[in-house]
Amino acid sequence: MTRYYEKDNLIGILLIILAMAGFAIEDSIIKLLTQRLNPGQIIVMIGSGGTLIFFFMLKLRGIPIQYRILQNFWVIGRSTAELFGTAFFVLSLALVPLTTVSAIIQVSPLIVTLGAALLLKEKVGIRRWSAIIIGLLGVAIILKPWTESFQVTAFLTLLGVVGLSARDLATRRVPKQTHSLVLAFLGFGATIPAGFILIAFNPVIWIPTWNETVLVLLGISIGVGSYYCIVMGMRLGEVSAIVPFRYSRLVFGAAIGVWYFGENLEISTLIGSTIVVVSGLYALWRETRLSLSQK
Repeated sequence: MTRYYEKDNLIGILLIILAMAGFAIEDSIIKLLTQRLNPGQIIVMIGSGGTLIFFFMLKLRGIPIQYRILQNFWVIGRSTAELFGTAFFVLSLALVPLTTVSAIIQVSPLIVTLGAALLLKEKVGIRRWSAIIIGLLGVAIILKPWTESFQVTAFLTLLGVVGLSARDLATRRVPKQTHSLVLAFLGFGATIPAGFILIAFNPVIWIPTWNETVLVLLGISIGVGSYYCIVMGMRLGEVSAIVPFRYSRLVFGAAIGVWYFGENLEISTLIGSTIVVVSGLYALWRETRLSLSQK
């Protein structure tokens, strides 16, 4: 039984790392597209493409979308979290440096732990609560709300992270018989209304150029592959084992931000990111230690 869980965790870890690399590339593609296209328009195009791909995959494999699944509380909550998380996150990619976005999103594991304690009623001790608080202080150092260089738009990233963390929590409570392809189909489908909501606030649509069309198709392909990997990884492995490897997105995102977009990796971002990552790893260590002591 132990070997079974170790194998599942290893596969889950590899899927998460692959997904994080893909998401970092997709983030950079979206950021490039937002230089001219409406963020809501981009979400609708990528969301529609991903939804169609997963729809055909479901049909080819003969996997039905059962109506009662659509009525499940956690499935509805997951889709709602996906909608809001995607809207805020894509907006932040348009307005905030990629290095900052990649740093702030590292607080996700701590938010997952926080949500598990408050919503799923999992037991979280004082040390992990301390790690959560310290991790949030690390985010504050990244944001620097006390300085003149503070960007209010950076809060969009934090709101996006909260939404996407809620999605991951809900994924753990979705009925086990629900196929991962169904979740991916519903997840991409939930982003489409998010795009239309953003368009409603800024009703300007541009016809994509040939290069932009290629980027959109590339973004869809990478997004679909990464999304499927993260759904499979989150459902296959134990949260405590695989969540820390989501930090790899910081490395991929920061590298692309500095190398391609010519962004400066500020000292405050490095310090804040380090605090967030260390806090998250400490919370994981405590959780793993407590789990072992109870066996």
